[in-house]
Amino acid sequence: MNVLIFGGSGFLGSHTADALTEDGYNVKIFDIIKSPYLQAGQEMIIGDIIDKKAVEKAVKGCDIVYNFAGMTNIEEAHAKPL
Repeated sequence: MNVLIFGGSGFLGSHTADALTEDGYNVKIFDIIKSPYLQAGQEMIIGDIIDKKAVEKAVKGCDIVYNFAGMTNIEEAHAKPL
């Protein structure tokens, strides 16, 4: 099965990606930065979740999608809530 993880470079996303990879899933990680935890067999997609075309392209062929994407800077999120 093909799995896509938005926000896969972060704590929750990277641990989820690792567990799914160990269980034999084909894992794609989509994040704005390259994951420092990327394992062999995992595919990395650098992109922004607010880019509709990039998201549509990434989800093609995926059976399962996890979304752990979010703002890491709480001050920026508070100043720019949209």
